[in-house]
Formats: sequence, C-alpha cells, structure tokens
Amino acid sequence: MELMSIAMCSQFPDQFYGRVVGKILLNNTDVCLEQLKRGIAWHDKQYANEQPKQGRETYSLAEQQAKLAHVAILSPPTLNL
Repeated sequence: MELMSIAMCSQFPDQFYGRVVGKILLNNTDVCLEQLKRGIAWHDKQYANEQPKQGRETYSLAEQQAKLAHVAILSPPTLNL
C-alpha cells in the first residue's frame, strides 16, 4: 500500500438500486481495470450498460485477455488427484 496516494472515484448513475457505481483511480491508474487485467475481478455484464461505452469495451477486453491467459480466479480449476 502506498502512503500519500491520491484516489478519485467517478460515479455513474444507478437507475435501479440506488447504489454507487463508479471507477476508482489511484494516482491516475484505473484500479478496477488493473484488477480485471490481473484476473482478480470480473466484468459484470448485467450492469455493463451503466458504464460509458469506451470503458465497457476496455473492461470486457481486459477480462477476456485474463481468461485466455488463465490468470488468477479467471483460470480454469485444476484437479488435484
């Protein structure tokens, strides 16, 4: 964890549930996108339309690439026999 970091959250309107939907930037790095790239999060297609089009496409591509690379939680399970 970095000390003295700047974090920003851009909020998007949630029309159905009244929750906060947004994008978190830490020192100008999209934290959510980094999680997708590392395979430690997934892009929820059910709510993707709440994102701007460019972000939606970028997040979806990052998730697909992590899956193809078998990264972290997006990798297929292994059998230990």
